Amino acid sequence: MALQNPNGIRIRSDERTLQEVAAIQQLQLDVVAFPECNLSTRGQTREVMQTQISATGESVRIVQASARTDIAVSEYQPGGVLTAFVGKITGRVEESYRDPWGRYSWTRLRGDRGEGIQQITAYRVCQKAGAHAGANTSYSYQVQQMLQEELDRDRQLQREGRTIPASTRSKMNPRRRLFEDLEKEINAARDKKFRVVLMMDANEDWTKKDGKELKAFMEKVQLRDPLYERHYGEEVTATYARGTKRLDYILMDAALLGSVRRIGTLAKKTIKKKFGYNRSPRLGKAGYGVNFWKSVLSAKTLNIPVPEKTKRMAEELLLDMEYVDELSKKQTRRRTREAVEELREVQERADEERVQWTEENYQDIARARGELDWKSNMEQMLRETKQRAIEKKLTVLTKGSRRSLDWIEIPIGQWFYSHTNKEIYKYDRGVFECYAAKSPSPSLIPDAPWRFYKHHHLKVPHDDMVLALVREEEDQFVLEAVYRPSMIWRTARLPRSNSKRHLQWYRSIRPHHHRDYITHYGNAWQEMIRLQVGWQE
Repeated sequence: MALQNPNGIRIRSDERTLQEVAAIQQLQLDVVAFPECNLSTRGQTREVMQTQISATGESVRIVQASARTDIAVSEYQPGGVLTAFVGKITGRVEESYRDPWGRYSWTRLRGDRGEGIQQITAYRVCQKAGAHAGANTSYSYQVQQMLQEELDRDRQLQREGRTIPASTRSKMNPRRRLFEDLEKEINAARDKKFRVVLMMDANEDWTKKDGKELKAFMEKVQLRDPLYERHYGEEVTATYARGTKRLDYILMDAALLGSVRRIGTLAKKTIKKKFGYNRSPRLGKAGYGVNFWKSVLSAKTLNIPVPEKTKRMAEELLLDMEYVDELSKKQTRRRTREAVEELREVQERADEERVQWTEENYQDIARARGELDWKSNMEQMLRETKQRAIEKKLTVLTKGSRRSLDWIEIPIGQWFYSHTNKEIYKYDRGVFECYAAKSPSPSLIPDAPWRFYKHHHLKVPHDDMVLALVREEEDQFVLEAVYRPSMIWRTARLPRSNSKRHLQWYRSIRPHHHRDYITHYGNAWQEMIRLQVGWQE
């Protein structure tokens, strides 16, 4: 059995097999739980996963729970859980249940002596009670369902002529409500002689001070944490590579602890951000260090405090912030250059580092799975790694390397008109706002429109657009004149320097401008381009 928190299962165009399916095949898993799968029940991801697993000759059964909705705009739907049963264990499936709110699902597996196992996959939202979450989040949906549940109860009491109790909407807590409902499910399972295995994204660490709710729930339903008990006193891998808390759990009845042969976590994910070349832990750490020192240098240059995110990066890199704060700007700049040089050195040996890391990591996985003959699989992985390195070099030779822009084209006016589309465009800060012609019906477009709505949408203008003279009124735009076709674009040559020097140059020639242009980079860029080409409004 395994639990993976994917934070959304996605079909990627550049992959033939889903990553989740590849993990199931590689680790030879029988039961896999995916809390927070972020999938709609009407999407195709579930069918794709089932088809890919079936193609290997294994029987499969997938149980998915998602919030019920009448509108399926896309494959994505917040929350939800998905559980895959693969192989012979599908023959032991007796019954399944899917929570209508998409919080959990359970499946009962038949066993011997009239007993069995009830596997539960659950997802607990991360927002706490009273949080201002978005309208489309799983948290908001559960609060809405709880309000509807209270409203239905009050209507029933009103029909029966009974007293309606005070509203509890101010105390509605989806996180606590999940524990209450899971407690009922667990008690019902035990009444039918089923042992419980709860695989959950709890979004809480019961070993920390702020994990009292989860700890109280575990004690109340008498569930044990085998990973913690087996590796007591050791450092348990956190859920996130840069985090310190463990949020995902496989909890079970005490009677099942004796059946656990091996339990652990695979190596935590390395830093995901790509710094070029073959990724490895050393490469990720080197790139992470460059980002840290650049952030510190930027803070010292602007005379602002170091951001909290940068302080967390220092903890990840095992750096003392007191030492960093005492560095001067010159010393910080030197450390930044040293970090960049270190990154370049690691990049030069990226292929070798990747091969070495792949070999060591696969050996750890093989030991956890109890494999005896793992060399052939490892050699295949190394061949694929070397092949990707060769393909990357060939790509650079055939497509060339990337470089900065030498020039851009900007329009010389503000208002334009298209004879083909019968619409006007306004150029504003690098984008074109399109205004449609007024008409009594959307299907009727006048041949020579001169009145246009004031609401707009962003659009790439038609090729035949020409300069126009437009007057703004209270409720409309009026097209007064359309010029003959002429050259409407100017070429702006860009200096070969990075974006930061652009801003420094801009501030040096416009010292009276407010510092807000540093944050509103787009505005500063537009002003800079106008100054370069000599365009004045």
